[in-house]
Amino acid sequence: MLIRPASREYRVWTTDSRRWAHYQPRPDDIIIAASAKTGQTWTQQIVSSLIFQDAVARPLLQVSPWIDRRPFGSVEDLFERIEAQKHRRFLKSHLPIDGLPLYDIIGECPPNGGMRPLALRSIRPLGLGDRGCDGCCG
Repeated sequence: MLIRPASREYRVWTTDSRRWAHYQPRPDDIIIAASAKTGQTWTQQIVSSLIFQDAVARPLLQVSPWIDRRPFGSVEDLFERIEAQKHRRFLKSHLPIDGLPLYDIIGECPPNGGMRPLALRSIRPLGLGDRGCDGCCG
């Protein structure tokens, strides 16, 4: 369920947030959104191993497309490939949270060694609290 549309538009030479307007979520979609050079590709490979239950290195741009990636291919072709995927989808974004449409998605916040659910809607666009959490865990 859509909580809010993207509140800001981002268009730079590598990224165009308007491409997310074509996104039709499935209930089990995973969005891996992080700044560049923060281990996102590594995270995608881990998620791939969990979804496919093996350690095979798959071509990530095919199994985990980067939706807001600007210079390569049409958005129509991209979403045709995404919609055709039969496995649980895990999609990549380099947009800040305010550039993404926000759906009712649950994340995890483990500051005390435990896993406690945190609704993504409570994460501030400009960053998280000092402990890597937005006060969700007390």
